Amino acid sequence: MSLGVRFVALTAKQLVEARRATWEQMDLAAAEWRIPGDAETKVREDHVVPLSDAALGVLERAQELGNG
Repeated sequence: MSLGVRFVALTAKQLVEARRATWEQMDLAAAEWRIPGDAETKVREDHVVPLSDAALGVLERAQELGNG
């Protein structure tokens, strides 16, 4: 399973949100993903997604790969 698909499954977020995610939105120390609101989507307000240990593991693996 790809890291992206696993991350989506672990966070219960939409694929488009995961694809638009940036490292600046991730607070690994606080285990949070801060998603800014977007006028083009249904979610117009900023919101915070708590990250499980498994989701943090996916992000750490992605950082190791270093492909953005």
